[in-house]
Amino acid sequence: MDPENSPASTSVITEIAPQKNATDRYSIFLDGNFAFGLGAEVVLEFGLHTGMTITADRIAEIRRREEIVKATNAGLNLLAYRARSTGELETRLRQKGFPPDIIEIAIERFRNWGYLDDRSFAASWVENQQAHRPRSRRVLKQELQQKGIPRDLIETTLESTTIDEAADALELARKQWGKLSSQPPDVRQRRLSGYLARRGYQYDIIRKVIETLNSEDAGSSPPEPPA
Repeated sequence: MDPENSPASTSVITEIAPQKNATDRYSIFLDGNFAFGLGAEVVLEFGLHTGMTITADRIAEIRRREEIVKATNAGLNLLAYRARSTGELETRLRQKGFPPDIIEIAIERFRNWGYLDDRSFAASWVENQQAHRPRSRRVLKQELQQKGIPRDLIETTLESTTIDEAADALELARKQWGKLSSQPPDVRQRRLSGYLARRGYQYDIIRKVIETLNSEDAGSSPPEPPA
């Protein structure tokens, strides 16, 4: 083994200099040469100071801790922007270049702190979507899968959520129906059908919704909404 790369090899910290563009980061110089940058948190945690002799193993430990801190901070910034599922956060951290083992440690931190809870996330997400942008159970399931929510948790979430697809489809359709009033009847119905289909509603629901809206336009008593 090369003595310079062996665990027993040592270096001396010859300088710890504040970085110009980051007040909480420092440049670490070993044996007179720039070696790596560290956040203030890691410098303090390991008690680094000029003149300190440090082994290669200790350097590897310090640099690993720095990666954990950076991944944790990156994750906190993402979570501060909006709530995320575990799968979403893992994907974003991977895109930022963090290795799997570091991501796993950061994710476990967030779980322990209560910042990541897929069960709560899935329930809140479905509730929010149904309140503001209703769609079918099938589409909700697909979207939760895309967010990395486990299949069994998706099923549990949807089973425990009251979703009236017929009523939701009719409410959505009424908002669009007026916007399409200038269109010929066949175009109006075709565009509304496409709009509802993109939200995952089945043909039978779409057909009965259009029948209801046509009846309302005609001034007659609308048929019962689809069950």
